[in-house]
Amino acid sequence: MAKILDVRVDNLTFNQVMAKINLFLCGKKLRQIVTLNPEFVLAAQKDKEFKIVLNQADLSIPDGFGLKIAAAITGQKIGERITGVDLTLELAKLASERGDSIFFLGGAQGVAEKAVKRIKMIYPNLKVASTYAGNPDDKETIGILKKAKPDILLVAFGAPKQDKFIAGLKHRYSGLPKVAMGVGGTFDYISGNIPRAQQRYGRPNVVFQYFDGYHLPFPDGAFDAAGSFQVIEHVPEPRLDEWLREIRRVLTPG
Repeated sequence: MAKILDVRVDNLTFNQVMAKINLFLCGKKLRQIVTLNPEFVLAAQKDKEFKIVLNQADLSIPDGFGLKIAAAITGQKIGERITGVDLTLELAKLASERGDSIFFLGGAQGVAEKAVKRIKMIYPNLKVASTYAGNPDDKETIGILKKAKPDILLVAFGAPKQDKFIAGLKHRYSGLPKVAMGVGGTFDYISGNIPRAQQRYGRPNVVFQYFDGYHLPFPDGAFDAAGSFQVIEHVPEPRLDEWLREIRRVLTPG
């Protein structure tokens, strides 16, 4: 664990993060995940409540190279960078394997539904508890969550609202979901509403090497879950089913 301007950030590998989340899903308490970036740290200097929420999160994962630099300058070590988009897709993969359900909360009207449709192209067995645009002040949100009873909650209200909202759930409705994470603009990226910078995908350059002629099969390890959405953007409609089978094969080696 390290502290950047008095804000905690964990020193965990990707595999350690996923192992912890798997354990969280086996429990009964609500566990909060934050994907910490430099903007969060700076905002927390002026917002004491936000700082408390970040420091009390069950997992604080670095999402930003600026944190790596700050940690190095102060002689500290932090975990490998995992973006909110990447972690959302890994949660979808884990949930589909375990049989857990995910609730997609927030985002503009219809965006979460579009994101879910894309995610289910990759993980067709994923259980979707529900989607709801809502907002932190929407009185119907809690009732809808109680009715849906999700195992995982993804909240796209933007920081710090989403993180404060989840912290409130921990204190008032612990165990409503088992894992909750603020995801910012993740639904927009996954749905395709906002293009994500090419270099921020896990292995994008490798992906684009294999688009010429739309030839299959893809080589093992050609892309990760986040990169798969760039592949989907290029799928020729008549070959959609064939491509999706190949994408799933790459994402589930062995």
